[in-house]
Amino acid sequence: YALNIFPIPTPWVICLDADQIVSDELFAQLHNFKNENYLHINSIYFNRKNIFKGKWLKYGGYYPLYLLKMFRYNIGYSDLNENMDHRFIVPGGNVIWKNGHIIEENLKENNISFWIGKHNKYSDLVAEEEIERIIALRKQTIKPKFFGSPDERTALLKKIWWKLPLYFRPILYFTYRMFFKLGFLDGKQGV
Repeated sequence: YALNIFPIPTPWVICLDADQIVSDELFAQLHNFKNENYLHINSIYFNRKNIFKGKWLKYGGYYPLYLLKMFRYNIGYSDLNENMDHRFIVPGGNVIWKNGHIIEENLKENNISFWIGKHNKYSDLVAEEEIERIIALRKQTIKPKFFGSPDERTALLKKIWWKLPLYFRPILYFTYRMFFKLGFLDGKQGV
């Protein structure tokens, strides 16, 4: 909505969530950014550090995590096809900035009852998506690709995920995050 309603005089926009800030390193990259060095690029992925209850979650698949947050104005748009994973879609070339970070910390989540309530709402939204996908009312916007952008790889994983047996998924997800992606190394916050 903001991209369509406000007059934006710059060639690039950065879209951050309310609980996200940029690290000093990312700020320096942005400060030194020159459009002429990115003439064939339409979007830039930033690396995210997720902080939960005061601890940086380094494992469990939480890091590195690349989010498309910067793109050319009037080329990118918000994909609202999924209830949970809102993302931007930008055709054309992209790059990933691995240095510097978006630091994401929702301080309301320090209250565990807030966190549980939030995820209960999320699970309802994902269940709604699941039903709509089963009856062919909802399809993926992003084309799944193994060797594509971070969002295209995520789309491929989701395509595979949706074909797995419904009641097997939670066990697989927990095992993958905790053991294969070493989530247990983040202690109680990771679990």
